[in-house]
Amino acid sequence: MMAACRARLDHRADDASRMPGMLGALLLATLSSPTATAGLLLANAHLVDPATKSITLAHVHIEGAKVVEISTELPPRFDGETIDLQGRYLIPGLVDAHVHSGWNRGPIGAPDEELGIEETARRMLIAGVTAYLDLGSHANRIFPVRDEQRLGKSTLAADIYAAGPVFVSIGRPGAGNGPIIVQTRMEARRELDRLAAKHPDVIKVVFDWARERRTMDEEVMRALVGHAQELHLKTVVHIGTWENARLAVDAGATAITHLDDTAEFPEALAEAMAAKHVFSIPTMAVQQDFLDVLEDHRLLDNPLLRLVAGEDLLNGYRALDSTEYADCPTCRWQREGRKYYGASLSRLAHAGVPIVAGSDSGNLGTFQGFSLHRELILLHQWGLSIWDALAAGTSRAYELLGLNMGFSPGADATFLVLSASPLDDIANTQRIERILFHGQWVDRTALVTRH
Repeated sequence: MMAACRARLDHRADDASRMPGMLGALLLATLSSPTATAGLLLANAHLVDPATKSITLAHVHIEGAKVVEISTELPPRFDGETIDLQGRYLIPGLVDAHVHSGWNRGPIGAPDEELGIEETARRMLIAGVTAYLDLGSHANRIFPVRDEQRLGKSTLAADIYAAGPVFVSIGRPGAGNGPIIVQTRMEARRELDRLAAKHPDVIKVVFDWARERRTMDEEVMRALVGHAQELHLKTVVHIGTWENARLAVDAGATAITHLDDTAEFPEALAEAMAAKHVFSIPTMAVQQDFLDVLEDHRLLDNPLLRLVAGEDLLNGYRALDSTEYADCPTCRWQREGRKYYGASLSRLAHAGVPIVAGSDSGNLGTFQGFSLHRELILLHQWGLSIWDALAAGTSRAYELLGLNMGFSPGADATFLVLSASPLDDIANTQRIERILFHGQWVDRTALVTRH
């Protein structure tokens, strides 16, 4: 009888042979009495679930901000509000796991578009990015906004998770606003204790090469990662080479961010990351999209991009001459990286490394909110299946941040309603008709008119 009520769909997505017609064990566990109490019922939606690589025609019962039940039968009685989605596609809210809040970086020779943290979060939500991880903002700016948000005292905007200032060993110490400069193991432990008092969601360590000098000695990096583990804090380590990555993984990092643009990912390192369940945040948008925009200005005419970025900023990028800037430093390293990204991402995916989407927005060629969608496109373009790319922006990101989101009872009721299937074209994540955010519909028009 249960099998008879399942809705099975044909589709052309990657991994089609592994895609069941329903949410598998989840629906078997949650399909119960078809009578529901008051709340919200999203009826007749195609549920696109990257966590289980499944798509199902079903109904979502929501109470308050939580999912109560997923059912393939409509209840004969329902006292709450029913919205018939008429076969539209429902995906869990997107997460950008590498962001620098506060601005959209202007092109070479042009001013930045200054936003501030609150406006960054609003534009994220307009773009369907319902949460993001800031990896390098001033402590006295990002944490107060995040904390006010969690107390319910801020305006409607994407949920903010934050590392606060980055840890590095070179440069000038800031007055509590810039990077945290630590040059010894003792300094590393002391400064991390101070930052921990602000309850960062993760910490970020910059372990890279700068002018042929490490941005941090290995022993200091190990002290930070080790002490973070003692404090039950997750660590995201910025790397520039696979040797940086190998040492960070060996030290016990939670995640590494970026790819080496000079070499393919070593197979042994991918296997080590998979064995230790170390996350990879490749940041394809920041590693490709300035060059992509320079080569094809039509990317700047995207309707979603024009909702979240100012026209003056976009005109600045349109004014760049592809011939004049073809040999700029950013173009050179992005062009060089194209030789290796496909092999590196494929090797990570094949090894089973959990890959998380992060755009590194706030940098050249990226745009707050929009670039997460570009990140998903680029992850797929450079080797991930559509399912794995979607998971990178949803279920894998939830796992990294410890979020309870998706299609399961008790999960946060945050979803995007799409007019077309992202399994047919991953760019369809941009075709957003409505956003349900913590159980409430978002007035995107009102958010757009605020900037």
